[in-house]
Amino acid sequence: MDPSYMSSYVNFSCELRLIQARNIEFIKSTKNLFARLYLPTGNNKRIQLNG
Repeated sequence: MDPSYMSSYVNFSCELRLIQARNIEFIKSTKNLFARLYLPTGNNKRIQLNG
């Protein structure tokens, strides 16, 4: 398959386990937990993930 075609349809999926958390809010009515993660990418930069 042509790589240029794939570049616009990139998906990322993973499973995370919380080891340590702070400033969390658990919404009891929907049983959802909002998480904001920062992944280091080098050169003093990071990627923000919200979920």
